[in-house]
Amino acid sequence: MYKQRAFTLIELLVVIAIIAILAAILFPVFAQAREKARQVSCVSNEKQLSLALLMYAQDYDDTLPTGDGWEPIGWQPPDYCWYPESASSQGIQGVDSNCFAYWEQFIYPYTKNMGIVNCPDGLNERWDPGQPDDFHIEWIGNYGANVNDLVERWNPSTQNVPVVKLAEIQMPATNILVLDSGVYETYYSNVSNPNCYMYYVPGTGPSLSQSVLNNFPCYGNTLEVSYLMMGRHNLGVNIAWGDGHVKWMKSSALIGHPEYWTTSGLPTPLPQ
Repeated sequence: MYKQRAFTLIELLVVIAIIAILAAILFPVFAQAREKARQVSCVSNEKQLSLALLMYAQDYDDTLPTGDGWEPIGWQPPDYCWYPESASSQGIQGVDSNCFAYWEQFIYPYTKNMGIVNCPDGLNERWDPGQPDDFHIEWIGNYGANVNDLVERWNPSTQNVPVVKLAEIQMPATNILVLDSGVYETYYSNVSNPNCYMYYVPGTGPSLSQSVLNNFPCYGNTLEVSYLMMGRHNLGVNIAWGDGHVKWMKSSALIGHPEYWTTSGLPTPLPQ
């Protein structure tokens, strides 16, 4: 009678070793593929947001929305207000409003999707960890609008800042409109000097001085430090430019280029 031969211990160990080697090779590849998929999803988000901003401009006399501001009562359902408080309580006069909102809410009629304001690799950013959940912090998102394109109007001193027209952006292909950021808007100064844990560009940390890093983040969020140092997408960020195209750029390549933030597209002195 034929006697079936069993595997020897050596043969089993060899097979296990081969499987372990293959796993060690393939697992990082799978992780990179998952990250690439998240990066592509982020590109799609920014593409939709940038197109919505340009569509908004077409409907409003070639004018971009503000980065933030107070909207009249009845402008949107209350859930679309990030900060449900009257303008008068903040010293804003002449605005019949109980809704403080950001640019993501202003372009909602064009996107119909608040989910795209959050990067798959981003954090659920919070202005203040002590604020209640009904402030809808999650709708601030993980993308920052260029504050020189989408101006601020959140306090009395900025209420009369003129909005930006598309014609003012002289070099749209090299003008940042929206990019991966700590929160809803960003300045060039945040590249070299992040303000707390919100206003930062992921991946710029290795180029910053130790004294700057020591002051970041304000609220002790160690995950933010990781994003600042490593970037959100392979040491880089996705950027939606003023002409509507979106591409990845290494974060360190943004340092020393304030013209990416200016409407003129020309190098300017660093913000003080």
